[in-house]
Amino acid sequence: MSFALILNGTVVQIAAASFPVHTAMAWADISAVSPAPQTGWTAVATGGVWTFSAPATPSAAVLLAGFIVSAQAALDASDTTMHRIAEGVSLGSTSWTGTDVVAWVTYRRALRALLSSTSAGTLPTKPAYPAGT
Repeated sequence: MSFALILNGTVVQIAAASFPVHTAMAWADISAVSPAPQTGWTAVATGGVWTFSAPATPSAAVLLAGFIVSAQAALDASDTTMHRIAEGVSLGSTSWTGTDVVAWVTYRRALRALLSSTSAGTLPTKPAYPAGT
């Protein structure tokens, strides 16, 4: 038998055994449920019968918004990195090579370009930190 552990209306775990009952948790026998619910699905009990539904697929607009937020966060983090490396250079604890500068400038330009994207994509790979940082 398979069981779904349900916490506040969401399947949080699937197992082959029952779980201890807790006031905020329930478990349901899903052996005969098709398709078998997965972690993250919504679970609703009506008259002692459980029904399960998969999470909705996010729209393109939602995916794009999340992608742009991720690109902005990466750009913001690169600002911090650039400032810290500049401090290290000014204190003599590290130095930049031409390759380092080009890699970071290229990365940051790619991130800025993504901020005006019209579809979600993949963030560029962050370059390695310069030696000594």
